[in-house]
Amino acid sequence: MSRSMTEPIRSGPKVATAVAGLTALVGASALVAAAASAQSPPTPRPLPPGNPGEVIFKARCASCHEPAVGRAPDRARLADLGLLEVYNELKNGSMRPMAEGLSDAQIGAVSAYLAPPPEGAAATALTLAAPSVQPPDPPMCAKPDRFAIRTGDWNGWGRNAANWRFQPTPGFTAAQASRLKVRWSFAFASGKYGQPTIVGGRVFLGGSSGRIYALDARTGCLRWRYDNGAPVRTTISIGRLAAAPSGYAAVFGDFSFGASSHEEVALDAVSGKLIWKQQIESHPLSLLTGAPAIYGGRVYQPISSAEEVTAAAATYRCCTFQGAVVALQLATGKVLWKTHTISTPPAPSHANRAGVQMMGPAGAAIWSAPTIDPKRGLLYVATGDSYTDVGDDGSDSVMAMDLVTGAVRWRTRVTAGDNYMSGCEAAPLVNCPRPLGHDYDFGASPILLTLPGGADILLAGQKSGFVYGLDPATGRLLWKARLGEGGPLGGVEFGMASDGRRLFVGNADAFMPSPPGKPGLFAIDPANGRRLWFSPSPHLACGWTRGSPCLNGISAAPTAISGLVFAGDLNGRLRAYSAADGRVVWEIDTGGRTFGAVNGGPRAGGNIDGPGPVVAGGMLYVMSGYQGSLGGSTANVLLAFSVDGK
Repeated sequence: MSRSMTEPIRSGPKVATAVAGLTALVGASALVAAAASAQSPPTPRPLPPGNPGEVIFKARCASCHEPAVGRAPDRARLADLGLLEVYNELKNGSMRPMAEGLSDAQIGAVSAYLAPPPEGAAATALTLAAPSVQPPDPPMCAKPDRFAIRTGDWNGWGRNAANWRFQPTPGFTAAQASRLKVRWSFAFASGKYGQPTIVGGRVFLGGSSGRIYALDARTGCLRWRYDNGAPVRTTISIGRLAAAPSGYAAVFGDFSFGASSHEEVALDAVSGKLIWKQQIESHPLSLLTGAPAIYGGRVYQPISSAEEVTAAAATYRCCTFQGAVVALQLATGKVLWKTHTISTPPAPSHANRAGVQMMGPAGAAIWSAPTIDPKRGLLYVATGDSYTDVGDDGSDSVMAMDLVTGAVRWRTRVTAGDNYMSGCEAAPLVNCPRPLGHDYDFGASPILLTLPGGADILLAGQKSGFVYGLDPATGRLLWKARLGEGGPLGGVEFGMASDGRRLFVGNADAFMPSPPGKPGLFAIDPANGRRLWFSPSPHLACGWTRGSPCLNGISAAPTAISGLVFAGDLNGRLRAYSAADGRVVWEIDTGGRTFGAVNGGPRAGGNIDGPGPVVAGGMLYVMSGYQGSLGGSTANVLLAFSVDGK
């Protein structure tokens, strides 16, 4: 049950359930014994002799993790996550589709096989429980505050409706950036998804632990905490709402699975009390990942999915998910319209090698926040790849929808035939499309700019390594420029930024030699795609690798202020680059040290991926640690910097 918290509580309902389950199944021997006698999955198949966790892992998981494929972590990284985190990922998180039909005991067996607990039974589960999984709350703030949206706030994913990721009034100068030091930090459980929102002197933060926090922006003390009961990946957006007690609402979407999940939630921004909650999607494998955009009394929420990971699920009727945008009334949560990214609904196509009926077209998920164009009354999104070999018209595309009706005004596809499912590169799994595509999703929000001559342009970066300039009125392609090599973990992953004159593009190209890979930060001319400068991401050791290789590349979204660009690296470095020529003028290794957190330090940092840095009120905020993704550490800490730490 969801509730608003005004005093510290140690663990939320999802974590409590997982801990209770593991407490009852502590020790590898107990987990194995329980799994051996557990109820079978829906498709009965006798488990051969041996460790049941290993048998299930080999049958369902090894094709993506042994060796690692795409964004999936390898076996060593899974072990680093720890028993409870692996259990939660299988039970409640992104790997739930691959655990479909498994009993809790069987999920426990897989978890214990991948991340075996230490010798000795009864103390193990409690050792793994609250301290490392759910840090305590910080102290409650002593004084009430006055709340209102301010000019220099950072609201939502891109700060403005056009998703520039630019802060015109940062509260410090480019010359002062070299004096930035950590003012406070916040230990955060399962925080890989949380980009903070800074509004009205508060930091609004969610994550896959299911907790939503409102912290004081200057000190990190706690204003309120809301236990959502389900993970949250979307960045929180704040909107004016007369019906809310405070006059402001904090809106986000949950990250849970199941036909009754996928809810949009609005809380009072000052008290954290629930205003409304609305289910917006019924597909059991859909996800809400992109931040909602609030405009004109409406909430626009994009929909993504995890159906791409079902390639090995022989009995799964793949695939039926199609990306969408849902518009809701901010005041009540009422759904006003829903528009899918593919115009043709899924229909039976052919049987897979197990004889199960296949469906299509499917895919074209929307990872990222929509971009709003008030002048034309349009909303822009960029879509992911196709999941099947049934033709579609919406994958790997940039699209425009009418803000009022949701009608599709134009679609521009930049890559055809990109039919992809995770794990298919390594093995011919039963649901793999043929031919297999390149996984060239769009993961970054489009950016809408006005060029010096007065013309508008829409900019989109793709995992192919290409950046595109389009006419926002018609979708006509104006130019394209290739910056990176591209691929499943290459090219533009999560973001771009602009100061209005230049477009700053982070390029990942992870797991690629350089050349041909070009991991690092680019600046290009938004009028024509001409490269202005490139600052490569150096190969450096990481504080958490213990001698194993460390990835480099700019996968997280960058952020600009006047004269500077801030970007986090997969190797944990946060850097400030000169906007004029790409010189690094400030750097900190967030993954190579620990920080004294306001809620119980020390806390180690890790890699930087996904959410980017944000700037507001004279401070810089960044999430360090991405839960083992792309070789990173399992630590998560929110770092708040100010000039000289004051």
